[in-house]
Amino acid sequence: MREWLKAAREDKGITSTEAAKFLGVSLPYYSMIESGLRKKTLDVATALRLSKLLGMTIEEVITNERASP
Repeated sequence: MREWLKAAREDKGITSTEAAKFLGVSLPYYSMIESGLRKKTLDVATALRLSKLLGMTIEEVITNERASP
């Protein structure tokens, strides 16, 4: 589970629907990314989009991703 992703999204007041739309994926697919069922390893393009969405640096996204179980 990507708790860091859910927490960062919620801290910014972004809904999962908004996040899915920003990433160009369906809500169910985004939910699977957040839960870790899809994109077991984030690709660079997805990590970069998430950094823009969440106002984080790409390094912060990668660090959080590496730290998550």
